[in-house]
Amino acid sequence: MELRESDIEVEGCRAHIYEAGKGFPILLMHGAGPGTCVPVNFGRVLEPLAERYHVFGTDLIGFGASGRKSAPPYFDYPLWVKQAEAVLATLPKGPKGILGHSISATLAMRLAGENADVTKLLLTGAMGTPMHSSAALETLWSFPGDLAALRRSLDVLFFDSSFVTDTMLEDRLGVLNADGYPEYFAALFAGDKDALIAPTVLSADELARVTCEVAIVHGRSDAAFPSDATAAVLADALPQADLTLLAACGHGPAAERPETFLSLAFDFFG
Repeated sequence: MELRESDIEVEGCRAHIYEAGKGFPILLMHGAGPGTCVPVNFGRVLEPLAERYHVFGTDLIGFGASGRKSAPPYFDYPLWVKQAEAVLATLPKGPKGILGHSISATLAMRLAGENADVTKLLLTGAMGTPMHSSAALETLWSFPGDLAALRRSLDVLFFDSSFVTDTMLEDRLGVLNADGYPEYFAALFAGDKDALIAPTVLSADELARVTCEVAIVHGRSDAAFPSDATAAVLADALPQADLTLLAACGHGPAAERPETFLSLAFDFFG
């Protein structure tokens, strides 16, 4: 797979873009957690998707290969909305799809509500509904100061703890230990987690503007964002949405159940 990479500027920050494949354009956007980015979040499905579609992806500002803000707030949801809009504008004109995971599912729904050329929306581990923080989310949205803490954080993400391999830990530690990143990440998720969740919630009017085809895929054992508080609520608000709950799966359907995820994605995107 030839992965082409470039950057654009958004509000004075560098946003990194990945591109591969040909065909129906799909924008991939990852969630927010320790060491995440497009290659980490979608690593097990990126190549098969690129063999079939024109795949784009972007690391949220503050994560992965994108730049960091020079001043707080680092958890800057309005900036991420602007980034999503700017990256979407770089995709080919005409119908396109979005694959949004976790917090980026909320960005994806906002984009779909304002852009008629977004015709297909695939959401995994979706946020977007009113909810309170939990012990699981507190663990996930805190900087893991050592290997044991990182393992606890990833155990929150995945249903099967054996999925958290030494290689995975080393890869994520490499990202987390980059120059200045521990302080940045700790500051990014500092404070009241409920206050961080609040701007991600879509109103009834915002959800009503999402009229494209929607598929929601959620892990039945998602500890940080339980399906009955998130995916099921979204499915009720989006009458056109199909909801699939995956057994033996936590917060990462594309990582934990890649073959099932790809089967669903291929059927949905065509």
